[in-house]
This record gives sequence, C-alpha cells and structure tokens, in this order.
Amino acid sequence: MATPILSIILFTIIPNVKFKKGGYLYGIIYPILYASFFLILDKLTNKYLFTGFDGVPSKFPYFFLDYHKNGIFTLDKGIFSLGLFWWVIIIAFIVIMISKLLLFLNKKIKH
Repeated sequence: MATPILSIILFTIIPNVKFKKGGYLYGIIYPILYASFFLILDKLTNKYLFTGFDGVPSKFPYFFLDYHKNGIFTLDKGIFSLGLFWWVIIIAFIVIMISKLLLFLNKKIKH
C-alpha cells in the first residue's frame, strides 16, 4: 500500500506543476503499472517469489493481487477474499480521494 501513497505524495509535491482538470487521476498511474508488472510476471514465470501472511509461498507481493486464490470477480467470501476487480476499484477510489485531498492542500499551501 506504500507504493500508491508515495506516488501520490511525490506527484503532488513537484514544484511549479499546473494541474489540469482531472489531474488527480495521474495518482493511479504508478499503482496500475506496479500491479500490471506482477500480473505480467505471473504469466511469464511460474515462480513463487513472495510469502503470504499465512507463510505460504505466493506469486504476488500482496494478497489482493492473487487472483488464483481469490478469483477476479469474487464477492462473497469476506474482505480478504474479494476478487482482484473489486480490490482494483477499492484501491483506485482510495488513491483518487487521497490525490484530491493532497492537491487541495497543495493549492491552499501555495496560496
């Protein structure tokens, strides 16, 4: 979860950047690239490079990226078993809200 938060902060503190309408959406670019990297890595290799919360080897650094275990559209097994699609929606919403908040604060501080 640190990657999206750090990318939002980095993007919003860049000096002298003028944000256009909808500029808050730029905050989700790096998290999408990060997740895409691991999804592509899963397709290219069959190696278990990470360890899950339960100590079991995993192909993904975060439990919510593990679509083999949780499915893609799963919605009925509890919060830790939501499908990948739902986690993407939840995280994108959080990142967008944080981006909007930081851009608002950035504008207030600069004026």
